[in-house]
Amino acid sequence: MFLSSVFHVTGITILAILLTRFVIYDFSSLSAFMPLEKSSDFEMSDLYNAVEENKAMRKLSHEVCVIGIDKCDREGVLDVINMVSAYAPAAIGLDVSFRWPQEDNSYLLSTLSETPNLVCVNAVRPTEEDKTVFEVVPSSFYEELISPQYGHARLVSNSSIDVIRQFNTFYLTADGDTLRSLAAALAKIVSPARYAEMLSRHHTDEIIDYTTWEIPYNTAEELMNGAMEEEDLAGKVVLIGDLENVNDMFLTPLHGMIAGVKIHAAATQTILSATYIETTPPWINWSIGILLCILIAALLMEARNRMSNVGSMVIRLAQVAIMYQIVVLGCKYFIKTHAYLDFSPSLLMIGLSALSFDIWFGLYGIFIYVKNKITNI
Repeated sequence: MFLSSVFHVTGITILAILLTRFVIYDFSSLSAFMPLEKSSDFEMSDLYNAVEENKAMRKLSHEVCVIGIDKCDREGVLDVINMVSAYAPAAIGLDVSFRWPQEDNSYLLSTLSETPNLVCVNAVRPTEEDKTVFEVVPSSFYEELISPQYGHARLVSNSSIDVIRQFNTFYLTADGDTLRSLAAALAKIVSPARYAEMLSRHHTDEIIDYTTWEIPYNTAEELMNGAMEEEDLAGKVVLIGDLENVNDMFLTPLHGMIAGVKIHAAATQTILSATYIETTPPWINWSIGILLCILIAALLMEARNRMSNVGSMVIRLAQVAIMYQIVVLGCKYFIKTHAYLDFSPSLLMIGLSALSFDIWFGLYGIFIYVKNKITNI
């Protein structure tokens, strides 16, 4: 009897693992169905972020701010750079790509070359041969700049419905070199110690801390009209970019579509404050799910052996209670430790354990029926 129960519990657990694996890795990647793909771009971390956003009091950042230049032409953007520079910021991050040269680029070149601690964004794209290797998108005049500092960016996700949760710390090139991201390049100027701490983590990407900090932003009009004071900019990282450009808006876990410059700002703040979000290894997440699935399967087996319909119903209700407690535990753990426990496999395996139980014994019943038929022949 014991060996039979072990056999069935093992089979049910393996079936639950296969179904969970299918849901996570196969079912969610069916790109032929766009509504399905959109609904599948969800992670447990999104729920944790939403809970912390509602519970926690955000801290106002005194290290990073944003200036929006949506209504500025090219000369207006350069005027903003010069005005910001006059307030002695720690660094300026320019999230603007001047792709098209004009007849007279002297003002542009002099401003970008002479502004201290200015980091210009440079777009990168994956190579055709290897999507994990990147190359710089050529700019028409950047080679004319004197001693330029670049930060690189590729916020474009796999589709317009993907959520931006991470930022690259650097990009690998075909010759083995690395290109610093815009956030990393700014952090290197402002705080070499924080930059070194980031490098010591040996991560090519980091999760963006969206929930801890409130990053102030103003418009170019407010800056030029004197509505901003020196203390608003002095000693800070000032990122300059569009705030309302629909071509530079991206989905985030909390705020829906936001401007790319705000994502750069949040990434920069993550490095400077070292509020990195840790994640548990996948094997831990799967191990928890497997153990809970074995427990549910064993209880269902016990109810089946006792022919108890009430017991089976109680166990199914217990599944829902366990799933709820897992979500609560994950949220509390994230709020307390700033670390993600990815309970997605656990929740799916618990939810699929009863289905796996029914499928298993359905298949087992067919097997016994076929076996008896063959024996009687």
